[in-house]
Amino acid sequence: MINSVNVQGTQAPNTQILSQISNNQASSMVNMQTVDAIRGNANVQVVNGNNVAMNMANTQSITNVKGPSVNIAASLLQNTAGNMQNTQSVKGVSATNAAIQLANIGSTAVGSMSNTQDISGNFAHQDLNAQAVIDGNKAGHTLINTQNIVGNWGNRDNNNIAQISGSIAGNMANNINIVANHGTVNQLNSCKISGNGANNMDNNCNQIGNDPLVQVNAASIDNNVAGQMKNSIAQIGNFGGITQTNAAFISGNSAVNMQNAIQNINNVALSKQINQAVIDGNKSM
Repeated sequence: MINSVNVQGTQAPNTQILSQISNNQASSMVNMQTVDAIRGNANVQVVNGNNVAMNMANTQSITNVKGPSVNIAASLLQNTAGNMQNTQSVKGVSATNAAIQLANIGSTAVGSMSNTQDISGNFAHQDLNAQAVIDGNKAGHTLINTQNIVGNWGNRDNNNIAQISGSIAGNMANNINIVANHGTVNQLNSCKISGNGANNMDNNCNQIGNDPLVQVNAASIDNNVAGQMKNSIAQIGNFGGITQTNAAFISGNSAVNMQNAIQNINNVALSKQINQAVIDGNKSM
């Protein structure tokens, strides 16, 4: 089964778009949802949920949405498959104010699952808020979660929030990259990997080369459980024109064997910098 929904080239003072693929069943399923070249105030909702297949590939792509106010929400919810590949991306948004939310929640793969969320190359004349959430997914064998929030620009404020949580797999790799984003005034970069479980787990949070006047980089890898676990937080080459706070926490994790690393390298603030690096309350048995 191939399901394709394409909304393209809409121009209006105000546009509302709902794209939905749900409650389908097939031995093999490809679901593609595309929204492109929208002009005007835009409220875009893209939903994919409760589909069942032996092999499933889901793609949600929103590109080149331009208008004074842009709100985008893309969701993958409670799909079930033998093997599953999920890709969500928002690129090329240009707005006065933009809010972008990606959610991948509660899906199950008997074998392997890969989840990729990409918010990159978006621009707001005032505020740009980006949020990516992967939560409550399960894979019997391998689960790979990747979140990229890269090269976005808020000409006033830019907030980037990424979370991977509550997921279970035999082998798991969680990678969050918040890189080269710009907020002219304020910027919050938040990375959280929390409450996941696997036999083998690699957790990586990278906050690199971001650039506002007032910056907060907050990273937490906490309350995960694994047989073998590697945890890494890298806060590198960030610039705060006035102040900068770098807070990194690896806490409350449990594993038979565990490696924890925090890197705070070449960060710059012209007035005041606060650096916190804490490894606390972890258990290796």
